Amino acid sequence: MATRIRYLRWWICGLLCLATTINYLDRSTLSVLKKTIADDIHMTDDDYANIVIAFMLAYAFGQMIVGKLIDVVGTRWGYLLAFIVWSLASMAHAAAGSVVGLAICRFILGAGEAGNFPAAIKAISEWFPKKERAFATGLMNVGCGVGAMIAPWIIFAIMDPAMLGLSWRESFAWIGAAGFVWVGLWLWLYKPPEEHPRLAEQELQHIRAGQDAPVKELPGEKIRWRDLFKHRQLWGIVCLRLFSDPVWWFWIVWFPGYLQTHRGFTLADLAAFSWIPFFTSDFGSLAGGGISTWFAYRTSSIVKARLLALACCASVMPLAIWAGLTTSSATAILLVSIVTFAHQAWSASALTLPADVFPSRYVGSVYGITAMAGALGGIVSSKLIGHISTNYETFVPMFVAAGLSHIIGLTCAYFLIRQPVAEMSREPVRARVEAAA
Repeated sequence: MATRIRYLRWWICGLLCLATTINYLDRSTLSVLKKTIADDIHMTDDDYANIVIAFMLAYAFGQMIVGKLIDVVGTRWGYLLAFIVWSLASMAHAAAGSVVGLAICRFILGAGEAGNFPAAIKAISEWFPKKERAFATGLMNVGCGVGAMIAPWIIFAIMDPAMLGLSWRESFAWIGAAGFVWVGLWLWLYKPPEEHPRLAEQELQHIRAGQDAPVKELPGEKIRWRDLFKHRQLWGIVCLRLFSDPVWWFWIVWFPGYLQTHRGFTLADLAAFSWIPFFTSDFGSLAGGGISTWFAYRTSSIVKARLLALACCASVMPLAIWAGLTTSSATAILLVSIVTFAHQAWSASALTLPADVFPSRYVGSVYGITAMAGALGGIVSSKLIGHISTNYETFVPMFVAAGLSHIIGLTCAYFLIRQPVAEMSREPVRARVEAAA
């Protein structure tokens, strides 16, 4: 008999955090190496924007498709497949010799990375009672900041002549290959709670006591997107992601390059200072989960608790405007660090809303749809950023947008998300089953 692991759900959450760390490390490598690659292959900011858009297109539509796939094949195998695809794509960047080559690699990377959050959120919905989900999501989301934070250090160590002295191509190869350690850990540790030989019965009961009762699927029943789009709650979460996700894309994709081109930072300077906003964002992930959980225990509605937590975070975002206007790089990094803290605190509540609002068997699909909206917002914003940066050589409008977007998204969502969706009508399916009988 397998040895029971105490608090196994939190070990699972740690594994999800590690996957997200690797996800963001692979994703952030390009932004850290932007200037180095640009000098090598003569890449402009418009070219860079198009490479980013190639990633986001695959990421946007991939999340919706992969979200549904994960609902069908299950979290264990869906997550594994996505991880392998994005790791191989990250390694393939080493062979890219042009803007087109990089764009192709980024497209495949985006398709693979699209599976990370739908799978992670679904795993949390399976392994955690509702009142613990926001904190678990926040802990998983710590990986975003950790991955972005360590990317400059790792790349500097790989490329510094005093250390490994390798090229930017070899950086992609080694970073992508290192992620395969996670594959073995995942296959060893992850199974659904009811099937896990190392899960104690007491912990299983704790998990199930705080979740909605599972609904048995009827023969012939399918998850249909058109049924999901009929619910205004879905549109509310779409608004949250559409307006707030592009802000995080801005910090991840553009901020390191902005520090180099507009603040005069070198690669060594990036390793020394650019990690700070992502370090604070990790504390934001934990704090956001804690704030949301605190509200959850003190209000009668889990949805109200999430909205209150989102409002607290949105109130901090206008500091981004000051960060874009100040002439002091130290002040800019300090203000951005506060904003990234607040954004990741926001994410702890925003990312768990699909599991809070919709029945668990729809979580992967709902997350995929809403994440696609966020990525589409990132595509539009990246194209605008590339155009404005290339032609007007200013980033001030982007900092203004970063300061206001969360407030706009929350305002829209407030009028659309008031209560969870009841179990979706099954009469059409029941009628078809009875007719077939």
